[in-house]
Amino acid sequence: MCSFLYTTKNVAEDDIPILNKLLQHRGPDDTKLIYNEFGTFIHNRLKITNDIQQPYENSDCIIMLNGEIYNDCLNNELLFIETLYKEHGDTFASYLDGEFSIVILDKNNRKLLIAVDTFKTKPLWYSLDESINVATYKSPLIDLNCKNILPFPPNSTIIINLKNKTQFAVTVTKFNTKQFKNSFDDWINTFNESLKKRTNTDKKIGIGLSSGYDSGCIAAFLVKNNINFNAYTVSKKENINILQERKKLIKNFFDIPFTVNSEHMQMALIHNLCELSHDSEYNYISDKSSAPLMKIGHTAKKDGCKIFLSGTGCDEIIGDYYIPGQFLDVNSCFFGKYPKNLKDIFPWKNFFNGTMRKYLTKDEYIIGSLGLEARYPFLDKKLVQEFLNLSVKLKNINYKSPLREYLIQSKFPFSEGEKRGFSV
Repeated sequence: MCSFLYTTKNVAEDDIPILNKLLQHRGPDDTKLIYNEFGTFIHNRLKITNDIQQPYENSDCIIMLNGEIYNDCLNNELLFIETLYKEHGDTFASYLDGEFSIVILDKNNRKLLIAVDTFKTKPLWYSLDESINVATYKSPLIDLNCKNILPFPPNSTIIINLKNKTQFAVTVTKFNTKQFKNSFDDWINTFNESLKKRTNTDKKIGIGLSSGYDSGCIAAFLVKNNINFNAYTVSKKENINILQERKKLIKNFFDIPFTVNSEHMQMALIHNLCELSHDSEYNYISDKSSAPLMKIGHTAKKDGCKIFLSGTGCDEIIGDYYIPGQFLDVNSCFFGKYPKNLKDIFPWKNFFNGTMRKYLTKDEYIIGSLGLEARYPFLDKKLVQEFLNLSVKLKNINYKSPLREYLIQSKFPFSEGEKRGFSV
């Protein structure tokens, strides 16, 4: 988990600390700059997988990466990205398995490629006016007086010709909507694989654990596979009985006290460390779960965690914020009932945008500000495809039916049909 800025504007050396102030929180281990004929490149790195400095530069290209690549067969993420680009050109990102935002400057062809993963798990903004500007956060682009600053679209690679500034986009992942699988087996196997690659690390792992399904499945995998982790909860609105049962199975379980004073302290940290909200419809800072998330993240950081596993994305793709007969959230897109023809609703608003965008922003801005890397097992593109391919009967048979089956098979405590999460 890192951050970066690329701009063709003239940047004075004295301006770098201002532009990099919030970006640097995401990459506290190393900052490197490149100035050349193509512009200014700034990269802040959180050391997770290797010691390769960024921006990565050779005679052919300059590459900056924020995130993790899980199918790196060269044990060098930057070289792997370059190799895929040379092999596949503009569609290189389709061959990456990970959570990422990437900038490639192709020196020979004088073009810039900007790519994000399927769900744009890592924040990214860009501006194309008389200059070209790309940054993890919007604030440095505002400081550069950029015009028409836009959030980068999910599931996209944008290619810009540096000579005439023409641009076009290609899709990163294309899903099929056939609903034909009559067993949860492939979903369960792929969920295990999703977590296996996200926990293949020597860095300490933390999770936020509620009494609900999403974090419950993550914890169940970690317990079954004897993976060392810290689980943190703020239990004010949780099912205490379920949490107590889960606590018996988890070695490092921490129930964090949360008072009014705690809330004020966490809000002060958010205002001091985090990027401002730039969404006119949703201010993540005022979300009731933001202060508890900061408290959990801050505690995990003090305990030496580097990686934070998040359940974000499950409600948007599998739950639809709806429990039949019990719970209807204004965020529900289709009342939790998947149709016989999935094409009738696909992609629904929250699949790429809507609450998906809002809550990924909250996770990334808060967890990222602490120098922790958030990873999202429910947003693995192979896992999402497996869910889409489940028969409509299996999708609709129970609330979050594949998670329910996983918890049952794992013999991990849960309460039928309960939606829980962190809020105060």
